Amino acid sequence: MPVYCCGSNAFGLVDPPDQLQLLEPALVPDCASLEAASWSQLLARNTDGTRRTCGLPLPNDFPLEPVARWLGQDDFVAALLEDGRIKRLSDGAVSTARFSLAEMNGRGELLGVPADDPGVAHLFPSLDALFLQPSADSPPLRLVLPSPTFNGTSTASPSASASIRQRKESITALSSGSAHFLLLTSSSQVHSYGDSRYGQAGPFPSSLYHASTSSSLPPATIPLNHLSFFDGLYPVQLACGSFHSAVRTREGSVYLFGSDKDGQCGETSGGADPEMVDLDTDEGDEADEEVVQVACGGAHTVLLTESGKVWVAGANHHGELGLGDTAPRPRFTRCSAIERLAAPGRVRIILCSRSGTFFETAP
Repeated sequence: MPVYCCGSNAFGLVDPPDQLQLLEPALVPDCASLEAASWSQLLARNTDGTRRTCGLPLPNDFPLEPVARWLGQDDFVAALLEDGRIKRLSDGAVSTARFSLAEMNGRGELLGVPADDPGVAHLFPSLDALFLQPSADSPPLRLVLPSPTFNGTSTASPSASASIRQRKESITALSSGSAHFLLLTSSSQVHSYGDSRYGQAGPFPSSLYHASTSSSLPPATIPLNHLSFFDGLYPVQLACGSFHSAVRTREGSVYLFGSDKDGQCGETSGGADPEMVDLDTDEGDEADEEVVQVACGGAHTVLLTESGKVWVAGANHHGELGLGDTAPRPRFTRCSAIERLAAPGRVRIILCSRSGTFFETAP
């Protein structure tokens, strides 16, 4: 299963290392499957299943197994272990708390879903804050799923409603951008938290900014922002760029919102209101094809369709769109180069770093 990459090669992912930009997809040697990518690193597996790194090396004494999730966007600074603890790469420190999910945004904030409380997310201002001795004066911020409402009125007392919601609903997926997070729940709802100055966290009701002072909520607790637009659309995948976001539904539709400065939202208008991507450009039969994966780089977006077609849009300063040049694309464009390389197999997995794109192809 060959792996290809395009975009920034500043950290020598592909030989020759002095080729700083990969304008078209290039083969990553000795890689058979993708694991994770930061701006400076790629984690993949060899044909024998051994996990390996390309680019900036990890600390020599840091074991690559067993790890469930790598944390960090510029480079990997921590790992969520398979037992739920978080290990810091710089000194090997391991958290006492255990998490079922964890993500880190571009400014170093860590969001974790406690293993024993899946309806709540704990936000730490930094990785170091996770390892400080907890105190009543500086607990992590608790982000809770909003209580059920009917016509804007809570269906039960605030504490009872929150308890009911947390028992019935859990957080099942996280994604992070430069300063925002998206969360997916077991009831197929999308929630957000963080900076939304470009609309990347969706529309925020003004009342949410005052929720942390509500007497009905415990100290250091605020409700997550519910993106009701996606209710009933059955979202199954989240992806965040630096300042834009994507949500894919089980029907194969993709919705984009946030900054469109570099065209990363395709032909949608960007902003806080999600808009569905329309791939019906000059090839009329593409409109009904389902998208099976979406990935967001810093300011670019990549879609993989059911038939193995790859569509790209947005920034292209380092060649991250794989189109042979560095011109941005304000509308989704087929990346035929990777499709040719993948033939007679197909692209199976897409993965983006801030300024790069990675493709895992079928044998």
